[in-house]
Amino acid sequence: DYWMKKNEFIGNIIRFYNSTGIRPSELNKIQWKDVNLKEDFFIIRNRKSKGNKLISSVPLVGTSREVILWLQSREGIEKGPENYVFVDNSGCQIKRFVRSFKNSLEILGINNKITFSSFRHGYITRMVKRGDISLPILSDIVGHTTTLTLQKHYLHLNPKDKVREIRRSEERRKKMKK
Repeated sequence: DYWMKKNEFIGNIIRFYNSTGIRPSELNKIQWKDVNLKEDFFIIRNRKSKGNKLISSVPLVGTSREVILWLQSREGIEKGPENYVFVDNSGCQIKRFVRSFKNSLEILGINNKITFSSFRHGYITRMVKRGDISLPILSDIVGHTTTLTLQKHYLHLNPKDKVREIRRSEERRKKMKK
């Protein structure tokens, strides 16, 4: 809310991170040629990966799609295929939004251990806990070549998660028997 009132562009960057799980370094790589609103995805080229330069697609649904549509609707900003998507109102990429975000946390008196990577971690954790998205799909969306990183760092399983998943499985099994 603070950023949506103070600087809508930064507010929408935060909303985008929180709804896509991309890395902060990937945001400024997205060009309009990488956005496919017709099929609801965008491409990230040269993703960070051990030894490889990945190209992967990330779904554009809900909030992330809203942000892209908002960026697309701004007048006076070039949106050709080679133009970058995340530019300010003068058409320039913002290079210091991480620093601006940190400063805002200090102003608001919020725990300074929160980083832009916290949005990525939160997104991945939420998606893993949903249980209806396969780990291979989620791994690809966030730019991991295997599911091992998700299993090691994001599967914060507790007894409630295990019970809920087994109950879901039992319900699916019962429906299949009928």
